[in-house]
Order: sequence, then structure tokens, then C-alpha cells
Amino acid sequence: MNSRPVAIEIGRGGHSPTVRTGLSADEVAGIIRGLEGEPDVTVIVSWGKVNEYVLLGISGANVVVRMVRPLDELYEYVAHGNDDRQGTTLFMTSGEPTNIESRSVVDVETAAAVVHEWLRSGGEKSSLGRWERA
Repeated sequence: MNSRPVAIEIGRGGHSPTVRTGLSADEVAGIIRGLEGEPDVTVIVSWGKVNEYVLLGISGANVVVRMVRPLDELYEYVAHGNDDRQGTTLFMTSGEPTNIESRSVVDVETAAAVVHEWLRSGGEKSSLGRWERA
């Protein structure tokens, strides 16, 4: 279990991010839940592993969750039950419309739970879905 303090960066609409450090996994999950409904938010969560972090794109009630590991390995989170989703979901990212594959879109509560689990387990597994190499 990870007990190291967590850092979180929150950027809105392409503006400079707000940074908070020394947070617990519970606090981070609460902050993510509080962002539900925001139109264009980017969140970076890190906890001390070199070059590993989780990146969330929040657009209203929709979230895409990605994990970046050393050597720029990129993973995208797919929740159980999302495999058959087709098409794309429109997101606002830094003020620009972006289409994200719908199978990679989760709700804010799921995103908060995934990040909480990632922080508690050290990023290895998820009971809510799986990390796929992007």
C-alpha cells in the first residue's frame, strides 16, 4: 500500500494549474469528485514514483483516465462493461473540442475510485476495469 504524500495539479481551460501537495488518496478522490460538471479540466496525480502519474481529462460528467509510466508508456483506462461502447464522446481540452473513444470514458465517481485504487495499490491493478496500452 502506498502511504507517500500525493501531489495533484488541476488546470482549467488551458490556464496555469493549481498545485496541491501532501494529500492522501482519500483527499485526492474527494477533489476529483468535486470537479464533476466542470467543462474543461485536466488533472495530474503523482505520488513520488519517477515519471509515473495519472492524467484525467474532465468534461462535464465524463472523464478519460490515462496513466503515464517511465519511458512515456501510455495506458488508457477501460471500465468493466465499456468494451462494447462504440463511437466517440466530445470533450473540451484546453478550450478545443476533442473526440475520445467512448469505451475509454467513465463517470467522475468511477474516475475517483480508479485513482484512489491506483494510489493505494501502487498502480498495479484495478478491480473496476483494466489499463490498456494506448
